[in-house]
Amino acid sequence: MDKILIVEDSMELSDALCRNLQEEGFAVSAASCLAQARKYLDGEVDLCLLDLNLPDGDGFAFCRYLSENTSIPVILLTVRDGAEDMVKGLSIGADDYVTKPFHMDVLVSRMRAVLRRVRGQKADGDNLYCGDVSINKRASKVYQGEKITPKAWRTEKEQLEKEMPTLRSERVRACYDLAFAEVISYNRANLERVEQNESRHQSVHRADYRQQGRTKRREEEI
Repeated sequence: MDKILIVEDSMELSDALCRNLQEEGFAVSAASCLAQARKYLDGEVDLCLLDLNLPDGDGFAFCRYLSENTSIPVILLTVRDGAEDMVKGLSIGADDYVTKPFHMDVLVSRMRAVLRRVRGQKADGDNLYCGDVSINKRASKVYQGEKITPKAWRTEKEQLEKEMPTLRSERVRACYDLAFAEVISYNRANLERVEQNESRHQSVHRADYRQQGRTKRREEEI
């Protein structure tokens, strides 16, 4: 049974999470602050659901601590829905970022996906596997039992690139060709719109000029 640590200062939300996750077959522990959360680290924790706005500290700092000092995966669960916060959370070691409000089924699915990945079982196309090593391409992390440092990630990435130069070159070329084609198409469409606008402008201008000429001649005849 997977052991989940919920770090959430809203007792109403924490209680609801506990009930729903227990019904899903998880063993759940809850902490309302970081001081309480640290006490659970002495035991077994398979996944941490972590709020960012806590009464005794910053959730980002605790997430970084877990990422650097433990093998506990972290899903940030927060009302902060800005891109800057999401990027920061994922860059310091969070395995996923879920904004409130959320659907319980979606949260549970994400939790199971993270747990599968950590155990080295293929969860989706973002992972590469070789023996007991798994590489999460989206999060730029390498796992071998526990998380390997970013330096190890770069080493593994460089090794993969050396072993697959042809494939990598073809992918880069294909991406470049596609991007170039999209740019040409976009510029051509803009040029056509500009030409159409100029054509309409000239047509209106000439019609107006002809109309003015006819009016002027009629005035002279009168």
